[in-house]
Amino acid sequence: MPSDWLPTKFILPSKDVVSAAQLHLLVVQEDDPLGLCEALHSFGFSVQTVRNGETALDCLAQMKHIAGVLLEVRARTADDRPLLSALRHHYPQMPIMTMAHRQDIDLLRASIGLGAQEYLMTPIHEEILKIKCAKVFFHQTRADSDQYMEVRIDRIDSTTTD
Repeated sequence: MPSDWLPTKFILPSKDVVSAAQLHLLVVQEDDPLGLCEALHSFGFSVQTVRNGETALDCLAQMKHIAGVLLEVRARTADDRPLLSALRHHYPQMPIMTMAHRQDIDLLRASIGLGAQEYLMTPIHEEILKIKCAKVFFHQTRADSDQYMEVRIDRIDSTTTD
């Protein structure tokens, strides 16, 4: 069941209007040692995980209700930059957030230039993840008023600074 901070209706990049229960994220990462998918589930997302770029593109072509992509970028893998470029080319309206270890900050900054809207540094703090998910995936996909989300983000933000 979605958390109370989620709005009730969303407009996906495909222009379909869906309920929060139908909101899916595609997570592209080798593994999930940090419990990222568990945290995303607790926020109300349905999560599909894949391990590489080719599978990610196949999944996006087959699944209709993908609200956004969370992409792990790694210095040791040449697959990430072409994938980000391919996502931008084939799905120009798709919200994308990248994540990497703190020492790979240059990769994260470069991902913004390649079309990602936001990045996360690992280890990921759950409240920061929530705020950034709201910013990237909900702000761009919301069908109800912006005021509702701004209030929710303010509430989340105030709990992380206390």
